Amino acid sequence: MFDDYEIRQNLLDAEREESREIWLIAAPRMTRLSIILLRLRVGRGWSTDRICRRLHISRRTFRRHMGIAIRQIALALEQFDNRKG
Repeated sequence: MFDDYEIRQNLLDAEREESREIWLIAAPRMTRLSIILLRLRVGRGWSTDRICRRLHISRRTFRRHMGIAIRQIALALEQFDNRKG
């Protein structure tokens, strides 16, 4: 019989696999800069100011490419849900 730890691990593994599939759908449609910004902002937790300062980009460019990333992830999530049923 499963204990709580095993159940949580199975759910985390399933969630990771779904996230990976969504990423594989969305990433090819994103610009290179939007992928970099997303990884720095979400993956490393960098602030907007820090990213703009380090990459020498304007806040307007940051917003534009983050918008691209968010839009593509939303479309990929919708496509994934439709395919999943």
